[in-house]
Amino acid sequence: MSTMNGYPLGAPCWVELATTDVAAARAFWRALMAWTLVDVAQPDGGTYTRFQLDGRDVGGCHRMDAAQRAHGTAPHWNVHFAVEDIDARCAIAEAEGGRVLAGPFEVGTLGRAAVLIDPEGAGFRLWQPRSHPGAGAVHEDRAVGWIELASHDTAIAAAFYSRLLGWTLRERPHPVAGTYRTWAVNRYDWGGMLPIGANPGNTAAHWAVYWRVGDCTVAAARVAELGGKILSGPVDTPGMGRIVSMQDPTGARCHLIRFGGAA
Repeated sequence: MSTMNGYPLGAPCWVELATTDVAAARAFWRALMAWTLVDVAQPDGGTYTRFQLDGRDVGGCHRMDAAQRAHGTAPHWNVHFAVEDIDARCAIAEAEGGRVLAGPFEVGTLGRAAVLIDPEGAGFRLWQPRSHPGAGAVHEDRAVGWIELASHDTAIAAAFYSRLLGWTLRERPHPVAGTYRTWAVNRYDWGGMLPIGANPGNTAAHWAVYWRVGDCTVAAARVAELGGKILSGPVDTPGMGRIVSMQDPTGARCHLIRFGGAA
């Protein structure tokens, strides 16, 4: 599944980097992934950058807003989930213990968005598309390959997201956590849930993006060469593949993955 023209309810449809240094982020990710950068002027006078792979969007980048910068929020990747009725889904989220922080609001002619946190405190976004359904390339090298929630209580998270987004949850063994939950939309696995105790580098509940690469060892060396930081790996994870945890020069964390291991 490499090209998506539309997303089913509950699928992760877009990721974007919110950062304090757009210039540094642009330079790093363009060099690391060989993406093309497309700048889009914003009504407030700012610029939104779309990352593209062979002419297809894989994600975006923008400067964090003043409130986030004032509160010292670290650069991070936001994950958007596709919905058909954003107002109804926001109501469900609040009924199930989540909280709507902003929206729903219009994003030009592209669609409607809302910013939420789940009952465990992990931030995420909902997206009701109009002219922009989401990423045009997924699940191929240099595009998003996996989305993972690190949560204090994955049982609570599983109940919340299954009711909000209609996910089907499955469990499988994990070498550190004991049990790893995967979540599927239309019988296709898009991501997983990991207890925070199995990911001690970040103690706050959060969503993490995994970028698929052809060779984790080569990619990790390139990250360091370009001024990023390797937090762990490359390491082989049974049932997943070879994984690198990293931080870009602006401080945003994510992962690189080669499914199946090796390289």
